[in-house]
Amino acid sequence: MHWLRVSAPGGSVSFNNPEDPIALAKSAIAFLASRSEGVNLENRVEP
Repeated sequence: MHWLRVSAPGGSVSFNNPEDPIALAKSAIAFLASRSEGVNLENRVEP
């Protein structure tokens, strides 16, 4: 399972996708593009 949580000022969002980590990255980039500062990115892969 691929899991990604993105935090930025004003909120955070989590994405889960069992098969497509590229889709996770695209979703995270879109979220980050809407924020300007203080961004933290955490990525992990679980079996």
